[in-house]
Amino acid sequence: MKIEVKKINGELALKVPYDEDLIAKLMYGTGMRVSEAIGLRIQDIDFGQNEIIIKRGKGDKDRCTMLPGALKTEIKDQMEKVKKIHEQDLKDGFGGGSETAGFNSEKISDRCKRFPLDGMF
Repeated sequence: MKIEVKKINGELALKVPYDEDLIAKLMYGTGMRVSEAIGLRIQDIDFGQNEIIIKRGKGDKDRCTMLPGALKTEIKDQMEKVKKIHEQDLKDGFGGGSETAGFNSEKISDRCKRFPLDGMF
C-alpha cells in the first residue's frame, strides 16, 4: 500500500501546482472533504498533538483527525508562505478588516491582523 501512495503523490506532483498538491495529499491522508481542506486555518493544525481540527465539517460539526507525519514539512512550508503573504499584506495596508455594524471595529481590525487566523490556502 505504501508504494501505491507514493505513486499517487508522485503523479500529483507532476500534474498540479504546489497548493493543490498539498490539498490533495491532506484530503487523501486525513479523509478531509474539499470544503474542509480549503477552509483549513493555521490555528487548526496542532503539531504537538499531531492532529488537525476540522471546523464546521459535515453536519456543521467540528472533529479532529490525525496530522500525517509525512506532510509536516510541506505544511510548515505552506505556513511560512502564508505568513510572508500576510506580512506583506499588512505592510501594504490590507488585512485590517472592515467595520461591521454592532461590533467594535478596533477589535475586529486587530483580530484580522493576527496570523493564526489566516487560511492555509
